[in-house]
Amino acid sequence: MAARTVSPVVGAITSAVIAGGIAFVPPVHVDIHKFDLIGTLNKIASSNDRIGHINGGILGSLDNVNSATIYTEQANEKLTTLQGSLEKSVNRLEDLRKVTDQQVQLGNQLRDLSRQLVKTLTSIDSTTGVQYQKMSSLTTQTQKLAQTFGTVYKLNQDANSKLKDAALLTQEVDRSMPSLK
Repeated sequence: MAARTVSPVVGAITSAVIAGGIAFVPPVHVDIHKFDLIGTLNKIASSNDRIGHINGGILGSLDNVNSATIYTEQANEKLTTLQGSLEKSVNRLEDLRKVTDQQVQLGNQLRDLSRQLVKTLTSIDSTTGVQYQKMSSLTTQTQKLAQTFGTVYKLNQDANSKLKDAALLTQEVDRSMPSLK
């Protein structure tokens, strides 16, 4: 949008003419600023850099999700081994509880990350009309992902509670069984 300015000299002459009672008003000098195309392109480039940074964060988060699946596989292996020996089961359940605690922590982090991602994507969404349609779809998917992670978090908490109960019961059974020594 072009701006108009009045020269200080023209303003002083106009004031002097009005003060002197003369009806003559000289023409106003207007300085029109041109549209700053380079500045606008720099802002677009900066926005694209921020989007690239955010996308890098999303990629890192997806790598974290991939790493979290390793913990689930380890938990499955430990449950299989648990069936072999009652004496070893107390130690195995404690290891499993630690892994489950880690899954709960990861679930919390993923839920927080999803919430932050929703906020960030909403902010990006408002920057451009073309990106709005793509970001709207991604926001919806992220919200679904946040709900899923909330469910996973609850399930992990329930599993952790059950594993703690199972560990206590296993200890009671272990204490109540006669020693084979």
